[in-house]
Amino acid sequence: MYFREPNGNLYIPDNHGEVYRGDVPVRDALALSLNIPAVEVLQMLHFDEAIAMASRLLGVRDPDEISRIFPRSWALALGTVGVSPLGMARAYSAFANGGRGVEPAAVLCVRDSNGRIIADPESERAESAQFGDGMPRLMKPQTAYLVTDILQSAVSYGTVAAARFSLGGIRYPLAGKTGTSQNWHNAWTVGYSPYFVTAVWFGFDRGGGSLGTSRSGALLASPVWGQFMHDIHATLDRDRVLLAAAQRDLERSAGGAGGGIAVSREDLSRHLDIPPSWISVISEERAFERPPGLVEYTVCVKSGLRPSAYCAREDRRRELFFPDNVPEEECTICRDELLKSLEAPPETIDGRIDTNAIDRSLLQLPDAMPEDIDDF
Repeated sequence: MYFREPNGNLYIPDNHGEVYRGDVPVRDALALSLNIPAVEVLQMLHFDEAIAMASRLLGVRDPDEISRIFPRSWALALGTVGVSPLGMARAYSAFANGGRGVEPAAVLCVRDSNGRIIADPESERAESAQFGDGMPRLMKPQTAYLVTDILQSAVSYGTVAAARFSLGGIRYPLAGKTGTSQNWHNAWTVGYSPYFVTAVWFGFDRGGGSLGTSRSGALLASPVWGQFMHDIHATLDRDRVLLAAAQRDLERSAGGAGGGIAVSREDLSRHLDIPPSWISVISEERAFERPPGLVEYTVCVKSGLRPSAYCAREDRRRELFFPDNVPEEECTICRDELLKSLEAPPETIDGRIDTNAIDRSLLQLPDAMPEDIDDF
């Protein structure tokens, strides 16, 4: 498949391994990092829309810088933009935050020579976001959730699945994406839970160099990402246990066990010697919560349309849609495949056709099937 560039040249991308899969669901295309569907999506959006969204996610506002960073070439769909790991974490944080952007900060807290916390800019930033102007809205919460829902498939069966060996038995939902540049110059994995966004990069910060044939983001960066996410969530669980014990101790020492005396976040921070901002994190139960305005519907994965009586159970999948985008047409691909299979009898082992090999009494016509094959 080829695409014509704005300058008239042809752009011919390949999927990894030069395997063309034909029509695939968007979920599988993103989970498996297929290149050709990515370019087709960019073609549908056009450069202006795609560049506007990418620049918002990365926090790039200057028009001249936007023009310099984002080339108007179809290769833009495959990640030809030079972005730092911090920039990638910033971009993905909008999906984790329901569409709201997060301004990165390098300093979480400042301690004096005795180890006491004397400044907590992270808590101040969190309070400003909650009670001040808030975090900027970069996209609809429904859009952010749809991306998150699809990227969870990348972790469960896609290119981030290699991380599962490092993740252990983590109980938190995870979403992520891998990336590999041409000639294996860079390898990425960026992913998130409801608590943390992590970007892992292997590569060369100057021109040239290769990580080695097939040294992809899935192979190199994904296991490292998985190990880090496992460890930091284990720390989260450990500190939750410590927090609960500290709260009981402080209430007991204040004579308030069962008496309704509240323990402040600052008291807990001093008792545990951890920043108040971390107290806030471990005190919350977070999840990827689906916002209103989305509907769930069963489709056939071969067509993306409403399943017909010909669509097998394994080809049916529940997907999320904006109400206006729910497919109205019924799948015809599965019916056509069945009819085509009945046109020619099967071959025998030696390659000769045995016209008596089909026992047509075993065939059940689709008209005799129930309306919903799931009822079988």
